[in-house]
Amino acid sequence: MKKFYVLICIIFSLFATACNSKSTEASAEEPSVKSVQAVESPLHYEESKPESSSESELDKTAAYKESSYRNFDGKSEADFVTEDKESFDLVAMIETAGCAYYLDETTGNFIISPVGYSPSDDFRIEVLVDNAKIAGDVISLGRLADNNWNESERHNSATDFTTKATIGANTFIIGYDELDYLYRQLRVLTAPSAKLDELNRAISAEIASYYS
Repeated sequence: MKKFYVLICIIFSLFATACNSKSTEASAEEPSVKSVQAVESPLHYEESKPESSSESELDKTAAYKESSYRNFDGKSEADFVTEDKESFDLVAMIETAGCAYYLDETTGNFIISPVGYSPSDDFRIEVLVDNAKIAGDVISLGRLADNNWNESERHNSATDFTTKATIGANTFIIGYDELDYLYRQLRVLTAPSAKLDELNRAISAEIASYYS
């Protein structure tokens, strides 16, 4: 009888150990699965975005956009021609929009981005340079938590009708279509949302007047 009791205890002990081991294994695996889902799912960040952009960040972005809109008020693309009338001053255009720029020494491209925008309104314009020619750009919108972007779009430049553009001490050949595109995008991306329809119509009329 004693031997039978000991045998029962041993079996029970082995069973409890196995269950405990299985439970520990499951709980050890669970955090890594949740972690992968949080990182890989774009919806995870989208859902949390309103919490990551505080009210003060959104207020500041609105103030910056209003300032940019006023900076451009009364100006046209032609106002950014250099004093010698030989080229367009892209830096003046960038700074009027309340943006900054830098040279990516790895690619040779120029990067334009606004200063102080909330992640949801943040954007990045990569001006693509190829042998002293501006070949187009890539615009990325909506900075995500991992510093990637919600969406990106590339614009390739036609080079059959060109002019010159300066960025600091650098002079490039740029197609007029690319110049018009950058001008529009800088103005639209840095304008208050309530002004977008009106602004787009005004820019379209302005650009059309140059070719009429």
